[in-house]
Amino acid sequence: MQQEEMEIQLWEYIDGTCTAEQRSRISALIANDVEWKACYEDLLLFQHSVQADALPELTTANFTENVMNVLDASAKRLAARKRMLTLFIRIIAAFFIVSIILLLSYAFIEAGGISFSPSEYQLPKIKVPEVQLPGYTPFIAGLLAVIMLLAAFDKMLRKKTGYRL
Repeated sequence: MQQEEMEIQLWEYIDGTCTAEQRSRISALIANDVEWKACYEDLLLFQHSVQADALPELTTANFTENVMNVLDASAKRLAARKRMLTLFIRIIAAFFIVSIILLLSYAFIEAGGISFSPSEYQLPKIKVPEVQLPGYTPFIAGLLAVIMLLAAFDKMLRKKTGYRL
């Protein structure tokens, strides 16, 4: 019998995929034949070494603590960033609300109080000087339009891919 066939039968015996008749025959060969016994022991040793290598390594408490600290720091940075963005949005909203209140107050003061008669309202007359624009103004306007389109396209791609700075 060839070495390869013997190993195949021994692997079936070790894995438990052979029939009961083959199992009893192979166990008798292992008990009586030195070559079968040596090959069986080599295959068992190999199987145990493979199983030992396949076992997951246990993580230490220090490693787990380090991972949790990194996650905690990341969560704290994210929370701080969210608070800063909320604060920034509130400051901008407050600026616009105060501006609107001041403009309405000025309009009411200039109009002489609150009155519902349209004939009493007179808008202040503002003279706008006539400005002569240079010849390269359309180029600058086009360049600004291209920059704004690129910024909008970038924002759309970031939203689609989920990439954040």
